[in-house]
Amino acid sequence: MTEPFCYSTELASLNAAVTNITFVSPLSPPKATRPTAVIKPFLGNRSYNFTSRIDSDMAMETRFSRMLNSNGIPQDLLEQAILAFQEPAGNTAGDAELQKENEELWEIINEQRALQKKTMERYVEASSTKA
Repeated sequence: MTEPFCYSTELASLNAAVTNITFVSPLSPPKATRPTAVIKPFLGNRSYNFTSRIDSDMAMETRFSRMLNSNGIPQDLLEQAILAFQEPAGNTAGDAELQKENEELWEIINEQRALQKKTMERYVEASSTKA
């Protein structure tokens, strides 16, 4: 498990208790944070613990989020899907290569089956002669 990011520094040494602290958001202004908890120091711990919640998305809009937030399927995605069906099937060389590999594998499987069949025939012959 990774340790949470923790940064601590002493800005000033005050000889009195601090009762109000305002934290500045570490993010740029459009991505605001909201404090959820500020734990004041006590005798055993002499540091403030600040926990905040990010109020906005950190990532930019994705194709999935756009589809999720729209009514129905967006027009541009429909157009892309129609164009994809109209394009000819690509990578036929790759398909031919896969077909060749499949044929080679079937040859190996059939050889193994023939060997197994011969072995079983010999086993049956040997067991019938003993009986």
